[in-house]
Amino acid sequence: GARRYVPYAAPFVTVVGGYLLARWLRRASDPRRRLEAAYDRLEVYDKTLFIDEPTARLYAERLYAAMNQVGTDSETIFTVLDSLRSRSDLLAVQKAFGARWYGLTSANGSWVGRVTGLSKALDLNGWLREELSGDDMRRVERIYQRLGQSI
Repeated sequence: GARRYVPYAAPFVTVVGGYLLARWLRRASDPRRRLEAAYDRLEVYDKTLFIDEPTARLYAERLYAAMNQVGTDSETIFTVLDSLRSRSDLLAVQKAFGARWYGLTSANGSWVGRVTGLSKALDLNGWLREELSGDDMRRVERIYQRLGQSI
């Protein structure tokens, strides 16, 4: 009867319990929550804002798509960043970008990368720092400087 299944219950309960504990701990310490909370408090000044919220989201998605692939599409990154006219435009795009998983499992958001530390939550600036270097990074720094923002 039921006694046949008792030896199998302990490993099952241990695995499920471990999974649920890891999930709870990950959610409690999710760095994306802290970054997104900071962006929720971000003030975007309407007087110098030249793009609307849907455009900011579109730009954020273009930047993400340009960096979340094998090989960075730096031309798209610079097309988007060069089109920004003010610090408020940049802040609106940063707010729309939010915090996204970067690393081994950034494309699918797998929990394996997060639990093992192979992925990390980064904002737009973090993604740019990870994806660009040399002349490309200096160009981003000049764009940010023109917009009155540091990277």
